[in-house]
Amino acid sequence: MTEKTIKRTEQVNQTMAMLTEALTKLMVKKPLDQITIAELTEEAGLARRTFYRHVKTIDDLLTIKVEQIITKLYQEVEWHSQTFEDVLNKVYPALLKDKTFLLALAKNNREYLLQKVILDEREQSIIQLPKEPVYDLTAYFGAGGISSVIIYWIHQGFTQSPAEVAKANRQLIQHIKRITQ
Repeated sequence: MTEKTIKRTEQVNQTMAMLTEALTKLMVKKPLDQITIAELTEEAGLARRTFYRHVKTIDDLLTIKVEQIITKLYQEVEWHSQTFEDVLNKVYPALLKDKTFLLALAKNNREYLLQKVILDEREQSIIQLPKEPVYDLTAYFGAGGISSVIIYWIHQGFTQSPAEVAKANRQLIQHIKRITQ
C-alpha cells in the first residue's frame, strides 16, 4: 500500500467511526426511525455529502458497525483453537466493549443484523463445513444458535456476570451433549 492509500484508509475509518458513534448516541436518545441523516451528520460534525460518500442509508451504517463488531469478535475469540464452551465464554466479555451500541440496536429492533452478519461470516466459524448446499442447514443452525445466545444477553442488558454466563454455557453444552447421544 502506498502512503496515500494508507492515509485515505485511515480517513475513511475515522469518518465511519464518527458516524457510528454519533448514531449510537442518537439511538440511545430516540427511536432509529426518527433519526434523520441531517441530524446524524450534525451530531458527527460532518457534512451530509460525507455520509453519502460512504453509505446510502442509516441501515447500511448499522450493518457496517455490526460487521465490524463480528469481525473483531472472530479475531479476538480465536474460534479455531478452542472448544465450543470456551468460545461461548469469551464471546460475552468481547461483546461488552460494544454494549451501548448493542443495547441501542436491540432497542430499535435491529438485532436481526447480528444473526445475518454471523451467518454471512460463517467461514470464520469454529465449525468448518464444505461449500455445498446440503451443509447450509448446519451453518444456519450454528449461526442461529450463537446469535440467539448473543441476542439473549443483549436483551438481558448484559446483567449477568462472566461467571453466570460461563455456568449457563456449561449447562447449554451439557444439554446439547445429552440430546445428541
